[in-house]
Amino acid sequence: MLRRWLIAVLVAGSFNLSAHTTGDTAQFRTLNEYFSASRFQFNSRSYFMGTQQKGLLKDDFSLAQGGNLGIQTPYLRGFRANLSGYFIYNLVSSDLAKPDSITGGLNRYEAGQFDITDRGTTKGLERIEQLNLEYERRGLHVQLGRFQRETPFFNAQDGRMRPTLEEGLWVRQKLGDWTLRGAGIWAVSPRSTVNWYPIAQSVGLYGRGFRADGTPSNYRLDHAGNLLWIAGAQGPISKRTSLELWSMAFPNVLHSHTAHVEFRHKGYKLRLLGLAQGRLGDGGNTNPLLAYVPQHHRAFALSGNLSIPLPQKRYVALSATRITAHGAYIMPREWGRDPFYTFMSRERNEGLGDVRAATLMFGVLRPRGSHEINVGVYDLPDLSNFALNRYGMPSYWHLNLAGRIRAQKALEGLVFRYLLTYKGALYPGALTLAQHYNRVGLWHLSLSADYAFTFKK
Repeated sequence: MLRRWLIAVLVAGSFNLSAHTTGDTAQFRTLNEYFSASRFQFNSRSYFMGTQQKGLLKDDFSLAQGGNLGIQTPYLRGFRANLSGYFIYNLVSSDLAKPDSITGGLNRYEAGQFDITDRGTTKGLERIEQLNLEYERRGLHVQLGRFQRETPFFNAQDGRMRPTLEEGLWVRQKLGDWTLRGAGIWAVSPRSTVNWYPIAQSVGLYGRGFRADGTPSNYRLDHAGNLLWIAGAQGPISKRTSLELWSMAFPNVLHSHTAHVEFRHKGYKLRLLGLAQGRLGDGGNTNPLLAYVPQHHRAFALSGNLSIPLPQKRYVALSATRITAHGAYIMPREWGRDPFYTFMSRERNEGLGDVRAATLMFGVLRPRGSHEINVGVYDLPDLSNFALNRYGMPSYWHLNLAGRIRAQKALEGLVFRYLLTYKGALYPGALTLAQHYNRVGLWHLSLSADYAFTFKK
């Protein structure tokens, strides 16, 4: 009912607005003229992944090919529409539905190229992605439908074939140097899936971990709200300092808040992020054994990053994160990655409390691309402390070599990316093979080629 009401308001408004709305560039006499002025886009992605596990544990690989076709209409009385769809095919891969014969575990990375909810299906996967109506006028931007936005709670986490997408209402308003943002989200299509899910049903598709007593978690968000709310504000507080605030409320489940301060001086950059969250209502279910968020939940974190410029467009960055022992940081993995500066591709610190993490990055920026080497250390709670270690992740160290290269001359338009990862255990002596599988003692390689072409008549 809410969605129908919002659509009716926006569509009805389009017939009563001034012709001088921001973005209008032409008058159209016919539908043919209108759609001929649209922007058409094609995107292609080829993506190889391969993982070598410890010892005799199951290794996997996959090579996927995908394509996107989209259209963006021109502005008319402040309105325009976006529509795009994506398809994915498995060119070649190992058996991603077959569990490891030693531990019984399932593949983690390569299966995410396709549909993680149906590992047996790796061909002919399609998804409607952008399907929305936009309105823009005098600093106000409104978007209704399916879209992708970056916040500390929802983000693309674009490390597979396709990113996470949201369905809802997004509003942005410019007020001088400040920008205010707000959203109501009612559905999500997580990365590594092709379906759209109501907001509560999108939680738990990637795995549910363990309850505090060590038994498998079987939470159900039967009592969660149907609409999630987000609010944000961003702007300067001095010539060299900016502030960004975000809040999220998932009714009867969880509230989470972040504050991000950035200081800049002569190429140096210092960033600080604070996070606090707590439970709302009964945590998603009136039965405490089925609640997603435990009773009396509180979580706090502080993350910092210092970026130091070096000659010849190089830089070094130091980052640290502390998640306190008050409780585990909780945020559905299906919605995006954690916002901490110590995040490194191919792992995350969701479901963890009492964490001490540090990373060191060295990077090079070049006109044709960028390259970086990043090493991190993550000291986590004991594996038996499931209240602060929901997924049984051992303490680990992490090495990433990553880069992005833009092709030139005849191949102009192609962008190549590479990622080589190693994750090792900080305390390997007591770990079982099941605790190694998909977690530590592994090498991972990702190679991708992206091509985007936009056509406007």
